[in-house]
Amino acid sequence: MKPEVSAVITFHREGLLAHKSLLSLLRCKLAAAEHGISVEVVATLDHADAETARVITWHHHAGLIDKVLELECGDLGVSRNKAIESVAG
Repeated sequence: MKPEVSAVITFHREGLLAHKSLLSLLRCKLAAAEHGISVEVVATLDHADAETARVITWHHHAGLIDKVLELECGDLGVSRNKAIESVAG
């Protein structure tokens, strides 16, 4: 089923703080689902450090992130635009 909304979040060097951000986004996704709105979560790793990549990969394997894009843009706008090009919602 195609999602109605795509949520894009970009990570760099957040480390364990990425976990808190993703939990917040998960709560938003669950609230949307309660109203019948399906949400796709797309995470971009732009020049991400190893710890941040580990946290994001864990969340992806756990099913909390639908898609992960590994980028080397070095520019927040460019990385967001690349993510938007890949979304389904």
